Amino acid sequence: MTISKEIFDYLLSHMLDIHKRKISIISPYSHDYDTYMKMLNFLNAYIRRIGDFLDTASVTDDQSDIPFAVLGSIVYAEGCESPVRSVYKIVLPEETQQATASAESVHACLTPVSDALLFKKKGDRVTINEQGRTKRYTIKKIVI
Repeated sequence: MTISKEIFDYLLSHMLDIHKRKISIISPYSHDYDTYMKMLNFLNAYIRRIGDFLDTASVTDDQSDIPFAVLGSIVYAEGCESPVRSVYKIVLPEETQQATASAESVHACLTPVSDALLFKKKGDRVTINEQGRTKRYTIKKIVI
């Protein structure tokens, strides 16, 4: 995939930031081994997936959009069966309080909504289990 230098630099910086903060991100879960390991495994896989993408991406001077949803991104989705539009922001658990001040529906990683959206790209159809209901959406736009 071809991406702009700006997006490449953003993803590289984002990946390195998550890697650098990994221990501080997971330390609040140290009292619960299963949750601690789940978060550690998630972050390791997340970092690896972005790194693998960057290893194969081609860089151009042309402007490009973010290629897929990452932590911190805002996903605009439209219902497949109805014109319902939803906006989701995907964040780390420690960032939910701060992000909730905005108008987006905020979801921490490792929730059903974030699991459905992370690494999906514009045009993808996703199924989101939210508040006991299953909804199908098409991703219309992703911004960082």
